Amino acid sequence: MVKALSTPGSEHQSNRRNRDVEVMDAAIKVFSQKGYSAASLQDIADEVGLLKGSLYHYINSKESLLFRVLQDTHHHAEIMMQEVNALNLPAQERLLVYVERLATWYLANLERASLYLTEWRYLQGEHAAITKTQRRAYDEYMRSILIEAQETGFIRTDMDIRVATSFIISAIGSIPTWYRTSRPVNPAHIASELSLLACSSVFGKMPPLTSA
Repeated sequence: MVKALSTPGSEHQSNRRNRDVEVMDAAIKVFSQKGYSAASLQDIADEVGLLKGSLYHYINSKESLLFRVLQDTHHHAEIMMQEVNALNLPAQERLLVYVERLATWYLANLERASLYLTEWRYLQGEHAAITKTQRRAYDEYMRSILIEAQETGFIRTDMDIRVATSFIISAIGSIPTWYRTSRPVNPAHIASELSLLACSSVFGKMPPLTSA
């Protein structure tokens, strides 16, 4: 079998994609360690192993780089919501699965999750407007599941869904503040426990599940 040869153009595109990933990974690390406001493009260039001037071949500004990181994170969140919807589960089970998957992602992406929760406030103009809209969509998805569960009798009718939504999101969002990878605890166990705790807090008790 003759192996297809890559063209110079395809090699260039591949190298560009690889470097883009390296720049984004470096930004996540530097922003997480120093905070967005204290971090500099020189810090990121040093982390990648580039001259600062060369970094502008891949980004327009420090803010555009933060925006790109947050957009990529939101893309992962969108995929997660679509996958949970595709399971066609009752609302109470969908909530359990979604919260567990969300917690699992947070536990595996502590730096990225922390940036998404805190550093987005440094965005300006169109970047800020887009990110705020996307964050609202994330909240509304959680709220829609809770409303459906309430309408089908799994949540008491007088429960304030806005409070319940904020409670669950805050519980998962707190993970980067207390979880440490050095602890000898299985992340899958933590995600499962957090999901059960969050869901039982709004259901009162866990409903019988029809699927694993």
